[in-house]
Amino acid sequence: MRMRGKLTLINVLSILLAVLITVTGSIVYFAWVMNPSIRDYYNTRHQIYNCFRTVESGSVLEEVFDFPLAEETAFIILDTTSHSPVFARPDSLAMTLQNEVDMGRWQPADFVRRLSGNWNSLDDEFYSESLINREAGLTLVFFSLKPKARPRSEGPWPFVLLLTGTAILVASILSAIVLQKTGRNINQLESATRRIAAGNLDFNLALRGGDEITALATSFNAMRMSLKEEQAMRNRFLMGVSHDLKTPLTTIEGFLEAIRDGLIEDDQMPAVIERLSRKSKLLESRIMALIDYVKMETGEWQLSLENVELKSILTDLDEIYMDEFRILNRNFRIRYKVNHEVLIRMDTNLFVRMLENLVNNALKYSSVESEVVLEIDEETTARGTEVVMSVINHGEVIPPETLELVFEPFYRASNSRNEPGFGLGLSIVRSVVDAHGWKITIHSDAEKGTRFQVYIPQKK
Repeated sequence: MRMRGKLTLINVLSILLAVLITVTGSIVYFAWVMNPSIRDYYNTRHQIYNCFRTVESGSVLEEVFDFPLAEETAFIILDTTSHSPVFARPDSLAMTLQNEVDMGRWQPADFVRRLSGNWNSLDDEFYSESLINREAGLTLVFFSLKPKARPRSEGPWPFVLLLTGTAILVASILSAIVLQKTGRNINQLESATRRIAAGNLDFNLALRGGDEITALATSFNAMRMSLKEEQAMRNRFLMGVSHDLKTPLTTIEGFLEAIRDGLIEDDQMPAVIERLSRKSKLLESRIMALIDYVKMETGEWQLSLENVELKSILTDLDEIYMDEFRILNRNFRIRYKVNHEVLIRMDTNLFVRMLENLVNNALKYSSVESEVVLEIDEETTARGTEVVMSVINHGEVIPPETLELVFEPFYRASNSRNEPGFGLGLSIVRSVVDAHGWKITIHSDAEKGTRFQVYIPQKK
């Protein structure tokens, strides 16, 4: 608001200055142009000067200068060498000069001296101007017979003053329009930031124009939508956490109350204790998953990198998942297309966590009696030779508009609270990939299924 006030004050002062200059220039201009004596003076002078320039040696001056003069104007034509008067107008001045010459009283040296060298003035009362025609050998002296009746210069300053003031006035008006629109947009942007700070994200900032501020409004709206989506994800997260942590806690609490009230028979106690143990481990695993995700996102996880032979990890993974897939009526197969030993510099615990999350996600969304494939291959890319690890499943196709959302924290393919987990699995996968400097992509279609591919640069 302070900046806008300063801009407005500067603009008002510039407009006032422009108006003052324009008015002053207009008064001077019209006083100069509309004054008949001044206008006649310059018309006469121009006519005399133009005619004098055409005079040649032997010209009849009476014929050349046969036109009326403006009131109070006169001129004398002198011989440039002798300074003797050759011709004069009006006739009364010509007669006076002729009498002075005839009576021997003409003093050309004194006359020239009084012209002040450059023919600028006859004396303090009369104003004169001169012009020399070198080809004819003549000098013209044009002057006013009326003391101090004429401005000292015909210079263009009245026009300059008028045009300058007009230009400043137009520029000030245009700047006022621009500043008004800019100030309005800045105020709306400032108001929008206060609404964001107050937690209100349900509005759209629409500014008029095509300048940098409207471009900033576009970025502002993008930021607002990003914050709104993040807020929605956090809400989904809180709902997920509350449900997924409350479920095992409710079970544990129910069994403990039953034991306290003596509702559990002695022969049922081992089964109840076993169930309590499973629920406790489930609760612990969910809490640890949440802690691990926070560590990965905040960079608190310290990588312990070592060169590991990939095939040994995949063999252990095959043994872990074979029975689980068989129970769920799915097939799991590892397709190893690399014919040589592959060493990868990795944090083994994080790599295994990433693989488990990818395989569990494929198992979760694969169709009954379908096959989940873990494929290891090599590919030459812009980064060189890379190991490409693909996890492929055939099930429901992921819509193109939600492909990138699957890596967002707390996102679920379904909003159903009956699905286990927090929706952090694939977010952890991407965090592990980013921490190692790798790359992950996702493709999904009905023919080839859903394919997650991790690109790992091969260390030579």
